[in-house]
Amino acid sequence: MFLHHGVDKDNVYRTGVFMLDLNDPRKVIARARDFILEPQHDYETKGIMPCGVVFPTANIVIKDNFLVYYGGADKYIAVASAPLKEVVDFVMSHPVGKTSRKKVAAR
Repeated sequence: MFLHHGVDKDNVYRTGVFMLDLNDPRKVIARARDFILEPQHDYETKGIMPCGVVFPTANIVIKDNFLVYYGGADKYIAVASAPLKEVVDFVMSHPVGKTSRKKVAAR
């Protein structure tokens, strides 16, 4: 499972998640359509980048909890957590099929 950030035309940074195949990590097997983290709090929207930034820098699993350390508004450091099973179930509910891969490759 990997996290990534994306930025929109308004310079708002959000965090997404995707899953690679364990046997062939060149293959993306699932990718969430929605973000798992987006700027909402003052420390994510008021700082060097006032448009809103959540920029993942590290993640770890402690027991059954998934923790994401991230930068907020390019000024602060924060951590978000969620049950690991919920994050895995969320991303795996959006499998990438052969049709989807062809569309992505054609861009």
